[in-house]
Amino acid sequence: MKITSENALVVFGTIFAIMIVFAVIATLFKTLFAAANKNKETSEVKDVAGSTQSIDTDNMSNPFSFVITKAKETMEKDAEQHLNQGDRENDPDRKIAAYEMAIKLQPDLIEAYINMGLTYDNMKNDFVRALQCYEKALSIKPNSNDAHFNMGCTYARMKEFDKAIACYENAIKYNPHDFEAYWYMGCCYRDKGDEENQIKWVKTAAELGDEKAQSWLLDKGFIKVSVKKPENDPRKFERELILSQLKAAEERAKLCGHDWVMSHQDGRLYCSKCGEDGGSPWDC
Repeated sequence: MKITSENALVVFGTIFAIMIVFAVIATLFKTLFAAANKNKETSEVKDVAGSTQSIDTDNMSNPFSFVITKAKETMEKDAEQHLNQGDRENDPDRKIAAYEMAIKLQPDLIEAYINMGLTYDNMKNDFVRALQCYEKALSIKPNSNDAHFNMGCTYARMKEFDKAIACYENAIKYNPHDFEAYWYMGCCYRDKGDEENQIKWVKTAAELGDEKAQSWLLDKGFIKVSVKKPENDPRKFERELILSQLKAAEERAKLCGHDWVMSHQDGRLYCSKCGEDGGSPWDC
């Protein structure tokens, strides 16, 4: 084959084109390698408020971990929405359905178990399921004051006062300032016929600021009320007002013939004979 000037030009052009292609490929690999190294470093970015925050791009280099984290955050947000929906519902079955959905999305959401237990207890009188809900909450968070307290209220409604007292003691253990636990524990001792311990724990509740306990002590004469307003006690007249309202409630009970007793569950008056709701003693 005779090599002409035209053939030589074609060969040279082909070789030059191949060299350009290799150069482009090399540049592309170099760019990708640099980008990969940069993703392994920690960069600093400015947020909307202008503050500096550190972002670990190693997590972003693992797409599966990133997707799982985002999915978990979304599920927790949805669980919170179902929890709030359950709190807003008035129908007990709808409330329970909302709490169950919240638990499916976030199995360790103890607020959903506690609120579902309250629904079973107060709205459906299903004490067994209420206790199961509280027990599940305690299996997740053993030091939950709310779970111990509400479990005590359920046992009290079941008239298992010793178990109720044990639950209130646990509630106080994890929150010594829970005056409602002291008050209801005193009510349990009352129902057991132990007036000494009733007075003891009601006094503690009163000292912590429980107005129900303060009113009870005033009514029973354990707190002497002075007619003259003391300078160092601006709330004395407020307690006197509560006392007068309690007296009015007692007079109303005598006139209608009901045997009013105060519930240790909600502090309202109920007739022990017919079960009529007498309302709150300080709403007379």
